[in-house]
Amino acid sequence: MKSKGRKKGYIGIALTAILLIITVVADLLASRYITMIKLYFMDDSNSVYEMSADEALSQAADLTEELGNEGIVLLKNKDNASLPLAAGTKINLFGIASYQTLYQGSGSASSWFKQDLNTNMKKGLEDAGFEVNPGLWQFYEDNYKERSDQEGGMTDMSGADHSILEQSLDEYEAYDYEGENVLTYSENYSDVAMVVIGRAGGEGSDATMEMDGYVGGDAGKHYLELQSVEQELLSYVEEHYDKVIVVLNTAMVMETGFLDDEAIDAALWIGMPGSRGCGSLGNILAGEVNPSGHLADIYAYDLTTAPSYYNFGDYTYSNFDGNNKYVYYQEGIYVGYRYYETAAADGYIDYDTTVQFPFGYGLSYTNFDWEVEKTELGDIGGTINIDVKVTNTGDVAGKDVVELYYAAPYDPAEEIEKSSVVLGAFEKTNTLKPGESETVTLTMNVDDMASYDYKNNKCYVLSAGDYEFRLQTDSHNMKVNSDGTAVEPIAYTVDSKVVYNDANQGKRSTDEVAAENLFDAVTAGDGYFGADGTVGYVSRSDWAGTMPTSRETNMNVAASDETVALMTNNTSGWEYDLDNLPDAEPAVTGVDSGLEISDMTGLEFDDPKWQQLVEEMSVDELRRLYGTCGWSNPAILSINKAAAIDMDGAEGLHNLTSDKTANQYVGSTVRAATWNKELAYRMGTIYGDECLANGISGMYGMTVNIHRSPFGGRCFEGYSEDPTLSGKIAAEEIRGLQDKKIAVYLKHFVANEQETNRGGVHTWVDEQALREIYCRPFEIVTKEADCNGYMTSYNYIGTGWTGASKPLMTDLVRGEWGSHGRMITDAAMDFTIYVPDTGVLAGLDMWLAPQTAVTTKNLYGTDYGIRMLQESAHRQLYVFANTSGVGLEMQEGNTWKLVVGGANAILILGMALSIIFLVIPGFRGKKGRRKMRKQLIHKAVITLLLGCIMLLAFAGCGKSNEKRNVSGSYHTEANGYKRGTDVDINLEGDKITTIVVNDMDSEYSLTDPDAFQMMWPTKQTMVLQELQNMGPDKIAEIKITADDNGIPTKIEGFNLDVIPEGCTDCAGMLILAVQDALSK
Repeated sequence: MKSKGRKKGYIGIALTAILLIITVVADLLASRYITMIKLYFMDDSNSVYEMSADEALSQAADLTEELGNEGIVLLKNKDNASLPLAAGTKINLFGIASYQTLYQGSGSASSWFKQDLNTNMKKGLEDAGFEVNPGLWQFYEDNYKERSDQEGGMTDMSGADHSILEQSLDEYEAYDYEGENVLTYSENYSDVAMVVIGRAGGEGSDATMEMDGYVGGDAGKHYLELQSVEQELLSYVEEHYDKVIVVLNTAMVMETGFLDDEAIDAALWIGMPGSRGCGSLGNILAGEVNPSGHLADIYAYDLTTAPSYYNFGDYTYSNFDGNNKYVYYQEGIYVGYRYYETAAADGYIDYDTTVQFPFGYGLSYTNFDWEVEKTELGDIGGTINIDVKVTNTGDVAGKDVVELYYAAPYDPAEEIEKSSVVLGAFEKTNTLKPGESETVTLTMNVDDMASYDYKNNKCYVLSAGDYEFRLQTDSHNMKVNSDGTAVEPIAYTVDSKVVYNDANQGKRSTDEVAAENLFDAVTAGDGYFGADGTVGYVSRSDWAGTMPTSRETNMNVAASDETVALMTNNTSGWEYDLDNLPDAEPAVTGVDSGLEISDMTGLEFDDPKWQQLVEEMSVDELRRLYGTCGWSNPAILSINKAAAIDMDGAEGLHNLTSDKTANQYVGSTVRAATWNKELAYRMGTIYGDECLANGISGMYGMTVNIHRSPFGGRCFEGYSEDPTLSGKIAAEEIRGLQDKKIAVYLKHFVANEQETNRGGVHTWVDEQALREIYCRPFEIVTKEADCNGYMTSYNYIGTGWTGASKPLMTDLVRGEWGSHGRMITDAAMDFTIYVPDTGVLAGLDMWLAPQTAVTTKNLYGTDYGIRMLQESAHRQLYVFANTSGVGLEMQEGNTWKLVVGGANAILILGMALSIIFLVIPGFRGKKGRRKMRKQLIHKAVITLLLGCIMLLAFAGCGKSNEKRNVSGSYHTEANGYKRGTDVDINLEGDKITTIVVNDMDSEYSLTDPDAFQMMWPTKQTMVLQELQNMGPDKIAEIKITADDNGIPTKIEGFNLDVIPEGCTDCAGMLILAVQDALSK
């Protein structure tokens, strides 16, 4: 009996310990992710819109089908007669992607959705009047889940899974359906087969260039090639069916040479079709809709022919550790069609054997003729206007796209790179019946033909010489009418070179100030790559001598000492002196001028009332407004500003903590493939309705990063390889959203074209390419839609993080482009490579994290730093005051508090009951147990009372006001270099009032208890435990030995595991932990 009682006692001890651990960890997690918890328990009644969420969802789904109708591209239609199909046609659906269709890519751009609300491919075809083979559908249904569970799904939150889950022919033959194997059944079902081939993309990973080791993959092949298990199925279908249709379910460009097979009758690209795109496919196959989509990317037979192939992926500097990844945009401006068209024009490649489908390519069920009716060719600073009459000369109704390209003169002596053709403008017609005509006007700025000359004039330059405006069906082919005559190019001459600087022509017509070199260090490179390095940029003046030819030689190089010094300077790679900020006039804070945020709607950005408003805010409020913007916009009491919700969602509303359902729009590449600006604007307004109906006033999107390489994991999220197409479509979507009073954050600014090493990868690119290719879509959206927000990127440009780049955020966006939009980080929780203080100094306005970003006393303890925080607040509030968020009531629901508090109470009660009923009885004698049973109820009641008292204590009640002092000394040593930090902690009761730090002859104070949030919860728990063991009433001596990058290698008197990997200020982390531990 004694051993049995003790066994019960040991069980009680174990249970109590487990509950204690759960309580501590849960409280730390709740503290860290309090913003997301609040969002989950959001009060839906705090909305400013009358449309219901269900109504908005239905409206968005209908629009998605319309987007699919216009974005799906007809790639092949043998003899112009294979499609459309006759009504009632029986179709055999082959390919795992026909069953498990990829509606969107994965990651933060995707939406809340329930897959059963989407129109799958079978339903899409049946709704269009077709019959679908039930045997094949059942085969995939029975086999897919087993395979995906065993081998991995097609996408997840860490990126795309590159496994090929296609079944082998043996598996088809082994599957019985109605008494015969499914292949035999299918051959008897009909002579029409549709093969669907899918490729997944997602945030967190890029398409692999080596399929060895992946399920269904072939050694020596990359992910964007057809694998042998797929080729086996396609060859079988070609051999056994009279009509074969191929459907490409991918946003990534694939190698599709197999589409040239004579046995393939038709092919369509559907991209990422979203909730209703499979219905669009059915509409097109049935001829209810005439396809009018045109490709947003060029399709080469061999993707390794692109110059970007040789500089994409994982590259590491060999001469230092830490944040030592890089990528080199060696191709310069020659991205996508700009390379293939120009190299072919110069005779470097043979176009017909290299390119399968040009950029802008797309077929129709009908034909159109074009006629130039009028041209207005403006002078420098003016516009080009070309009126084109489009006539439907075919037999069915349809829409057409008119593409205007310009060709600029190229002189190698100028040292300015030029593409042989560049998209200048485009328009799409309305639906034209046979014989019907419509005149569209294509407009572009003359100044937009200028190229950026970073070498000589260091500004934009419009070269002298002969230009041409070409009306084309795609990037390669001039328009040829039905009578065989081509639409002739339109000549334009610039008599003398135009230099857009203050000493000559002045600024371009759309700029606020004349552009000048801002990124010389980025252009110059790292000492090995770049304009000043051993390996320079590609130039059409010497294709053979400048084109990269090998991936392996570029994998590991040594950067110059000067470059390494900047990369490792602990100020985000830029030259900021955080210990010596400039002097400034005394900052005014906390003065009540009677203004509230609602008073500011409609005021001009330069109105003096803005300064009065930000001066009402305390320093702590300024810091919170900057640092607590994780999927929300914080409440600020002094100006009566309510908290508002910002949400992920370039492809549809998305939040990991939400229980809502939202529409899945077609992917951005499909929206670009519509080439329809009016439809893009409607998409923005309808998306805005969905935001408003769900109580959301800010949206993280759209994404205008360029398709630099087909292997980019987030190609589905960006629009195109071309900055003009990307910018024009995104501008209309964003204009629609902003007209609905939704704030946007155009992302990811800038040069974030790969997922590999995206966190801090050093991106080297010349300034011409940076401006003309990668910044250009952001520029278009800024100037044409008055974009009110931007999201910086994880990567560095050159040595420095984009979110701490004054040249990018202040000089370019606000200076040259004239934007008053606000800037937010991408989700940034690694404060070792993303430094909050440097962001403020560069012009950053918001920090996207679920906890407060730690601005230090170096910044907010100075007048200059406070004024910079006020400028950030001005920009942020200027945008907010003109969004739907300004109409929200100042309120904070209590549901989350009840849930968190209730969970705490239950855990504490569980511990108490475990001790009373298990531990104590387990270690008493028999008599003691009898006596104790009579007291259990009384003790349980007392425990409940004690639990309530403990909860009150956790809430801050009953603390002692005794004043005391604790001192600590922390030392680091890295390769013989010693760094000392002496800490003086002043407490009032158990709460820290100040921490004075003497660090390398400088003194500053840390007083922000939220600072502890910068550590991961598991690390926080260990820190607290170790600090409790030390005790706060005595001097703690901790010695940390670290490497050159501050990463601990040895810690005496402390547990190494408590320091996060990559920590560059270990002593500071410990100080912050002490502060939080004692301030609770």
